Amino acid sequence: MTADAVEVCGAPSDKTLGHLDEPCKNNNKRGNEPEALRVVTPLIGQDDGPYRHPPNRLYVCNPDSKLRGMIYKKGKKPVKIWTNKELKKVAAQLFGNKLYELEKKYPKDTITRSNGNKVPANGKNIDPWHLWCLDMDGNFVIGPEVQDGIIYKHGDLTPGNKPWERPKRGAKKQGERHTSGKHRGLGRAGGELQFRSGKAPLLQDESSYAGFRVLPDTINKNTNKPPHEQVKSGRASPTLGTCAMKRLKDYLRGPMHFPLGKTKVAAVFYDPKKRFEHV
Repeated sequence: MTADAVEVCGAPSDKTLGHLDEPCKNNNKRGNEPEALRVVTPLIGQDDGPYRHPPNRLYVCNPDSKLRGMIYKKGKKPVKIWTNKELKKVAAQLFGNKLYELEKKYPKDTITRSNGNKVPANGKNIDPWHLWCLDMDGNFVIGPEVQDGIIYKHGDLTPGNKPWERPKRGAKKQGERHTSGKHRGLGRAGGELQFRSGKAPLLQDESSYAGFRVLPDTINKNTNKPPHEQVKSGRASPTLGTCAMKRLKDYLRGPMHFPLGKTKVAAVFYDPKKRFEHV
């Protein structure tokens, strides 16, 4: 079974969604808090599609799913994760930088986007990062940022037919139905998993799903403007902060049974310089 995590994992309970939606307390007055891990769509990047799933990605299913997760690797049959014991081993591989082999150089010194656009790399090495998203149903989706020389965006992990929709269910292609969309779709949070030389890995929230959040139900969809313009009419939601990232940390290692090991978790702030505050 290969599709988006919403289809693979199945529906979460109202209790799970309520926990993610519950407003946070303002624990960091320097940041733009409080915020919850509620469903949003990004303000930016909506005219930069199409977006499509990367071939290598991991789904960690919401706590109410019978399936604990799914591992996708290019050219191989997806592997289902049925037990928390199996999931614990996968977590150790992921945060130990052993689940996927990260690429180091861009082919032909060219950066290729998942939408086909290309720019010179000018000798730049590939950052040893993964991208992650917490999708609309509380599933954790993560995969290498660069795969086969193609650099992916957070919208590729949770694409949408429109900014406020999931991908359309299409014809089955190599087992997949919900694979791509013209826009960045719905999600609750996003960021990067960075592997740092001599330091513990860092799971942080630098992404459009954390810093440019729009509430989808507030978007005026009854205009002749294209969707990437319509999304600008929506009400902005505060950026994620320390409370929301602490909730994500506790959600992953608690009800999700996905231990983080020595990985650090942080919220990013720009006030005015970029800094990370650990939670």
